[in-house]
Amino acid sequence: MNHRKTLQIGLALLLAGTGTAFAAPNTFVTNALNAGAAEILLVQQAGDKFKQADMQTYVGVMVKDHTIFNEQLTELAKKHDIDVPVPPTRVIPSPAVAGKSPEASFAIGQVNVTEHLRDLYSAEANSNDDPDLKAFATAQLKDVQRHAKMATRLQKTYKK
Repeated sequence: MNHRKTLQIGLALLLAGTGTAFAAPNTFVTNALNAGAAEILLVQQAGDKFKQADMQTYVGVMVKDHTIFNEQLTELAKKHDIDVPVPPTRVIPSPAVAGKSPEASFAIGQVNVTEHLRDLYSAEANSNDDPDLKAFATAQLKDVQRHAKMATRLQKTYKK
């Protein structure tokens, strides 16, 4: 299986059930909460596996930020009577990338995941659907973009 196909499969496993449409506020809430909860589970698994300081820092930031995002978004959804999805309780990590270390495979997967989240939040920040959800997405977008940069740094560090 080639490198690109392996990444696509791993990303598909993470994002399964999160959908791709961004227009409806309900869809954004569902997608953001599911993706955030899945991201927390994925990085916690990495935290158990990888002991490098930069990996532990990344894990800590991701868990902290996505926990806060999900709490705030859940509160906002309830305020607007939007259904809050039941968060996933387990995720299947992206498969290993042929010829890459477990750290490199994780970093590659995280680049894809954080880019997906950046696109999700950016789409909502640029929408005209719900002013409160737009404001939430806009406020979190800076941190989501920072996460993407952190994942890219990990990918550069763990090339092999």
